[in-house]
Amino acid sequence: MTISISGLAHIAVKTARPVETAGFYRDVLGFEDAPRPPFKFPGFWMRPRTSSQEAIFHFISIDEDPNGLNGTGAVDHIALGAAGFQTMKERLSHFGLAFRERAVPDMALWQIFVYDPNGILIELNFHAGLEAESEAVLDPDNGPGKGGLTFDPSVYDQFSGGSRKD
Repeated sequence: MTISISGLAHIAVKTARPVETAGFYRDVLGFEDAPRPPFKFPGFWMRPRTSSQEAIFHFISIDEDPNGLNGTGAVDHIALGAAGFQTMKERLSHFGLAFRERAVPDMALWQIFVYDPNGILIELNFHAGLEAESEAVLDPDNGPGKGGLTFDPSVYDQFSGGSRKD
């Protein structure tokens, strides 16, 4: 029998900050809540607002000491395909979130890097050929090697309202 991997099923993230996490993925990245089975442990599922109905993020709420959960641990980052490069930059700025951007050399790919409320680095990939060139402005002074990108958990407190922990 041949083994075949068909793609990303989902990413599970343990979080002590479920409200802020839901707010970030909903308000900044434009995700929506997805149906979740009635597990005996708290959490929620989210999916992108596209024709796909699959939940690609599973967030598991924990009451443990969050110090061991921040950052990406063995996972370096999560990369997602995206569209609307300039709009995303404006949205991140609106929410006061630090981000870095770059054009990938020798590829028609633009990237934005931003942290989620758990300190996980999110890489958003935009196919340059599908973006409106007049709308995309890359800041050469805001690349990954320019001063670094730091995680400030306090900026995510703004997402605490209206989200859920179940």
